[in-house]
Amino acid sequence: MSVTTKAILPALTYILIFLRPLCTVCNAPSVPELMFVLLVLLPAAFVYKKFLNSFSVLALVAVLSLHAQWGILQFAVQQDFNLYLLGESPLSSRLPGIAKFSLGSEKVLRGYGPYSHANVFGGAMLVGLILVNTLPRNRSTFLIGSFFLLALLLSFSRTAYAGYILYVLLGAFRSHRSYFKKLLIPVLICIVVAPLVWLRGTDTASRAFSERWHGYAWSFAIMQQQSLVRGASFGNYKDIVKHYLEQNNVPHEMWEIAPVHSVPLLLAIEVGIIPTIILILLFITGIGLTNITILFALVPPLLFDHYFVTELSSLFLLVVLYTASHGGGISSKHHADIA
Repeated sequence: MSVTTKAILPALTYILIFLRPLCTVCNAPSVPELMFVLLVLLPAAFVYKKFLNSFSVLALVAVLSLHAQWGILQFAVQQDFNLYLLGESPLSSRLPGIAKFSLGSEKVLRGYGPYSHANVFGGAMLVGLILVNTLPRNRSTFLIGSFFLLALLLSFSRTAYAGYILYVLLGAFRSHRSYFKKLLIPVLICIVVAPLVWLRGTDTASRAFSERWHGYAWSFAIMQQQSLVRGASFGNYKDIVKHYLEQNNVPHEMWEIAPVHSVPLLLAIEVGIIPTIILILLFITGIGLTNITILFALVPPLLFDHYFVTELSSLFLLVVLYTASHGGGISSKHHADIA
């Protein structure tokens, strides 16, 4: 690879990973953003998959490691750093709609990084943990992996937790016994953060469960009224569910009119049930059963959240992960060797 290529690819990676905040600043609509990734980035990724599987992955891991430290520091100081042009969300325990949980009478902010929500941040850190395991094993990659793990824990995203647990358990099952010796630092990090994780899980003020339950019920009801081969309208789920709720006089809160927390359900309504099944099969065969640890890691966030198709930065990460797996740049023998 030429020096010019090595300089251009990381630069493009940096631009693309920050494309979501740039588009947000420019008020670009979400559907063109998604179409850009699907119609331009994905074919380009296949053409240059050899590059994506090597130097660009290293550049992307470097970017995500900065995001990890960003989110860790946000949690430490419990506020944002006024870096809104780089995609940072305004963070305050007094602001409505900000992801937080109760600690006695106080509200604790979750880590965000430069993302729109703590769950999106957690998903990015999960991808970072997978990608860092494709790099040569040394102290630097172990340290970066530890940053990713701590940031993932401080996102308090339960779907990201579940994905990482499946990733580690399946990696342990497929690996040799010495694998467990490498888990000492990750286990210590988990023990330190465990009390906060427990408080987040037992927060009675959380509306996450009821919000998801309502979204699933409404989505299944909408699916029963539509064709198997044709969806209602791509990118317009909120309009679809709003029309359904008003037409059927279903009691709801305005904040519940949001994308359903499930990628398969969201796609089934927007593009159709049969097209969604085809997309899922293509996704599974593209990553390959030899990379089953990646598939298992992605199942919880894909099944129980929506950001991998509604957030440009998350979709970009998913495309890179898919392309690297499809191109052979990610080998199953590397999975879950480090944090």
